[in-house]
Amino acid sequence: METPNIPSAILQDEIKKLTELLAAKDAHILHLEHSFAQYTEQLGAANAELLAQNEELQQTQEELLAQREFIEQQKKDLEKANKRMQANEQILSKAYEKIKVKEAEIHTQKVMLEESNAELLTQNEELQQTQEELLAQREFIEQQKKDLEKANKRMQVNEQILSKAYEKIKVKEAEVQAQKTILEQQNEEMTLQNEALQIAQTQLLQQHNLIEEQHQKLQLQTNKIKNSIEAALTIQKAILPHHQKMQQLFQSYFVVYMPKDIVSGDFWWVQKIDNKTFVAAIDCTGHGVAGAFMTLITSSLLDKMVTVLGIHQPSDILIKLHEEIQAVLQQKDTQNNYGMDMSLICLEETYKNTINVTFSGAKRLIYIVENQQLTELKGTRKGIGGYQNRVMNFEQITVEVSKGAWIYTGTDGLTDQNDVTRKRLGEVTLKENLLAIHHLSPDQQEKHLLELLQNHMKDEEQRDDILWLGFEVAQK
Repeated sequence: METPNIPSAILQDEIKKLTELLAAKDAHILHLEHSFAQYTEQLGAANAELLAQNEELQQTQEELLAQREFIEQQKKDLEKANKRMQANEQILSKAYEKIKVKEAEIHTQKVMLEESNAELLTQNEELQQTQEELLAQREFIEQQKKDLEKANKRMQVNEQILSKAYEKIKVKEAEVQAQKTILEQQNEEMTLQNEALQIAQTQLLQQHNLIEEQHQKLQLQTNKIKNSIEAALTIQKAILPHHQKMQQLFQSYFVVYMPKDIVSGDFWWVQKIDNKTFVAAIDCTGHGVAGAFMTLITSSLLDKMVTVLGIHQPSDILIKLHEEIQAVLQQKDTQNNYGMDMSLICLEETYKNTINVTFSGAKRLIYIVENQQLTELKGTRKGIGGYQNRVMNFEQITVEVSKGAWIYTGTDGLTDQNDVTRKRLGEVTLKENLLAIHHLSPDQQEKHLLELLQNHMKDEEQRDDILWLGFEVAQK
């Protein structure tokens, strides 16, 4: 078969096109080879990056595993520590309970110690009073003994007379039986003996009349003493602050005043000088007439010191009162121990519309109730008056309180009153009740304290004078 003849021009065109096509293909192949080379390089870089990331991931896994093991170990240590903490908490809880029990025991012992100290002081005063009473009784017994000895002597004489008479009667009876002639003589002797008996009977009647007369004299003296005591009561009432004066000084107040006898050794005293108001509760030595006389002396001296001498500091007033009592009763010469315990308060309004409370006490204290809190201010443990061979100084305390606060003070007769078991009412019980009733009216507070005292003592005899007063801090 013959090959067709193709024109050379067309063939050249075709060759040229093929050449161009091959050149294009070669260029495409080169481009593909270049792209492949780039892809290969990128793939190599990606593989290298993946290998690096794989190594980092493996390292991270190892670190996480180590951290996990560390955390597991920490968890075990934490569990052990928690167990130790729980054991320690139990130990601390038991220790805390023991501490609370000990604190309660210490508080109880402290209260008992305070009450025991107060009872010892009271017993000491009672012992002194008992010694004085025993001395008086001893003198009375000695006098009775002398009177009894005289009566015994008279009875012995009468017995001797009667014994002789009886012996004579026996002899006379024997003689009557033996001799009738002696009968008249015996009758005469019996008549004489009867006359002697009549004389003795007359003497006994005279003694009876003498005793009756002495009884009437004693009754008359008793009536005179009673009248004197009632007169002393009238005088004592005159020195006590009357209701109108108390109302002028205090908007709200109450006074519990219960003398053991007709007159009392306890009294309260108030006075106002300029913008200062003075309040005192005084317990003089003894009760009855002796104590009442001391109240008259003390009231007069307090008025003199505040109004005449111009002494207005409570501690200075107590010191001066001690000196005056010693001088008036001549105690340095007689060494008698008449005196008193007292609390003295001075109230003075400040520019802040509050009240300065200045307190000084001789064996006595005051209570201040403000904002549901009770504050106790104690006085110096020294009495006023009596023979004391030392320089007397009394501590003074000043506190600032708001108007509306309540102040309470008084003598020890209330807290020292015993019940049927000889147990004192005590300061703790009194403070608890004052804190509970301070918001009530004065009449209700007074009624509450009287009921508290009555429920405590029941049928027991009142052992001492009782004075307790309270007032609201709000000067007019």
